[in-house]
Amino acid sequence: MLSYGYVNCGVTLAIKDKIPTSPSKGRVIVIGAGLAGLAAARQLMLFGFEVIVLEGRKRVGGRVYTKKMEGGNKIAASDLGESVLTGTLGNPLGVLARQLSYTLHTVRDQCPLYHADGTPVDEYLDKKSGEALETLREDSSVSMNDEEMNLFNWHLANLEYANASLLSKLSLAFWDQDDSYDMGGDHHFLPGGNGRLIHALAENVPISFEKTVHTIRYSRDRVKVITAGQVFEGDMVLCTAPLGVLKRGSIRFFPEFPQRKLDTIRRLGFGLLNKVALLFP
Repeated sequence: MLSYGYVNCGVTLAIKDKIPTSPSKGRVIVIGAGLAGLAAARQLMLFGFEVIVLEGRKRVGGRVYTKKMEGGNKIAASDLGESVLTGTLGNPLGVLARQLSYTLHTVRDQCPLYHADGTPVDEYLDKKSGEALETLREDSSVSMNDEEMNLFNWHLANLEYANASLLSKLSLAFWDQDDSYDMGGDHHFLPGGNGRLIHALAENVPISFEKTVHTIRYSRDRVKVITAGQVFEGDMVLCTAPLGVLKRGSIRFFPEFPQRKLDTIRRLGFGLLNKVALLFP
């Protein structure tokens, strides 16, 4: 299925040659030039659709943003957005990397923590705090000293980020119920940054930049996508705008979404991760 482009067509040369030069099907307007929008656009082009991608920024990639860092005769690529390929067995990004013959760097199991003064956290103590959640399920009278409590709070904050929700909204018994469905294999970094995958996906895809969509009018037969200074018409629209954009109501839909979809958008959360990028000599 992957090799012949029926799903996740990717960027192999054999699949590129199958994209029709003259589309024979309808026109699809894709909103957003992130990973989802670009991958969908390429797949639709393979199926014979005419495609136009509208992107609000001046660049492709969405939350994938690789920045080149220079200093002291050193150059490095830093992913300021999405960075780790979390398991490459079943991960579409792993498929792309293999199609492009990119070398992947395996993330080591060691992930040391440090105190605020720069001293390393005792490995046993860290493991003990990480296992405290399991203990709390059975015993609510667990006591901790200040150092253990600091570590425990770190793990709780990490849970909030990973589960995209406040602890008060997480189930103590079932917060990890989907772990068995995670993608398999080691986690990896892509040398040079994930921007390499983005630019491979964007090749030969029609993209119109600085087109911030504010209104989508749709019916059974036609759609109109309206930006600040232009109206785009097509047979279908595929919206890959970020969840935050939908939550703010930055894009107005006519007719309005069904209430069940509005409720889902309201309930869904996303994790927050702040990064500090340092270039060492």
